[in-house]
Amino acid sequence: VGMNLRHSAHQGPHEDNFGEISASVPPWSRRISIKKNGSLGLMDPALEQAHEVMRVTAEKDLDQLAKAGVPLKVFLAYIKSERESEDACLELPLTSVMLLSFSVIALLFLRQDQVYGVEHAVYWDITENANFAYAGNMGNKGLSDVNSIADFWSFLRLGFLPLTVSPAWRYSEDYGKALNGSRATSPSTWNFPGYSAAAPLRNDYLSYSRIVGGIRMQQEIADVSAELCRFPASIEPSSFEAWLGKPCSPSDTAMQSPYFSEAPVVDEARLNRVQWLLPELDSKETLEAMLLDMEDGCSNADKGPSPCLCTWCRQQYPLRPWLDEQTQRVEVAMVLYNPQYGMYSHVGVNFFLNRGGHIHKSVSLMSAWATTFATSSTLTGLFVVACTVWVLGLVHVFVAETREVVSSIRTSTERWWQAVLNDYLGVWNMIDWISIIVGIANVWWFISLRLSVNSTNT
Repeated sequence: VGMNLRHSAHQGPHEDNFGEISASVPPWSRRISIKKNGSLGLMDPALEQAHEVMRVTAEKDLDQLAKAGVPLKVFLAYIKSERESEDACLELPLTSVMLLSFSVIALLFLRQDQVYGVEHAVYWDITENANFAYAGNMGNKGLSDVNSIADFWSFLRLGFLPLTVSPAWRYSEDYGKALNGSRATSPSTWNFPGYSAAAPLRNDYLSYSRIVGGIRMQQEIADVSAELCRFPASIEPSSFEAWLGKPCSPSDTAMQSPYFSEAPVVDEARLNRVQWLLPELDSKETLEAMLLDMEDGCSNADKGPSPCLCTWCRQQYPLRPWLDEQTQRVEVAMVLYNPQYGMYSHVGVNFFLNRGGHIHKSVSLMSAWATTFATSSTLTGLFVVACTVWVLGLVHVFVAETREVVSSIRTSTERWWQAVLNDYLGVWNMIDWISIIVGIANVWWFISLRLSVNSTNT
């Protein structure tokens, strides 16, 4: 640019005018002169000399580069970059096949549509239909309205238990009045074609699922001590303890609404007071009596002829209710098996009692397939083919990356870790190894899940 400007400033009919202008400019400021037609000219000899030096230096560098060649490190880095780009392009078909096969595996193994169908039905039934506070046929409260210990027992005895234990066939509202006395009684069970027993069967839930075993009630308890109370420093602790009249049981549980992921997590060290409700062995009336004994700590059963049905309560002296101020969490759980789809579902109704006095509620469900191949033979074959393709692709990637690591170490004169760091490690290699690790983890989790479910089956 400087040469062009200087050249344009020293040619043409305006050369004299340009000289006059230049003569009138002080020597220390002679950098750029402006001609009448607007072109620029560089007049500083020092700048011209600098430009000439730069031109000669550039020519020398080009000559040296032509003679000496590109440095080996730069050349190898270029070749490596091109090779990685080529390998990534060549691996694109394999990557596409692995992605497709894994998608088929996920769709056929998880079968989220069926899982959602079962879990949503259970969740909706418990949250919407387990009602209490009845006025006639209308239950005015549900799970979300449990805000005290009394509400908990009302929900469990009047809402949850009749919902899960149905010994008789249910008829519509005011069915008896609608008959006008034309029929004395209606059948409580029905012998449908193909049934080996009359419906509803014991432990049936929502017609299509079956309760496995029974309903387990357990709770987490907090530590209780007067030393755990926090008193003002200006007041004598003994005076404050006498005024308070009871120990403290602080807990950080559910100070805010618990997340869904917190519900299945149980503090095993604090589990206590386990009680089982067995609807397959005991009648609905017996289970109701058991809940009443748990609520009042067998105080009425101890006075009457009926034995105490609360296992934990009858071991206490003096008698005390199953649920008290020491409780920080209660879980009412059951395992369902749905033979329509071949699926287990763990249902947990959780109550978190925070120390502000509020009870947070949460219904958590986790499902697992009783068998991997609970589908048609066609889908089972497609699942096996997809698994085989995906595993072989994972093994291929692992072998290829291992060979590349070994080759980099053998051909390098540096130490092995320097060879791996300088010659092998790259973005695509890291992505491949992350894929391998995640794939191996998926295989391990799959095998662990199947072993756990198989132990349940047996």
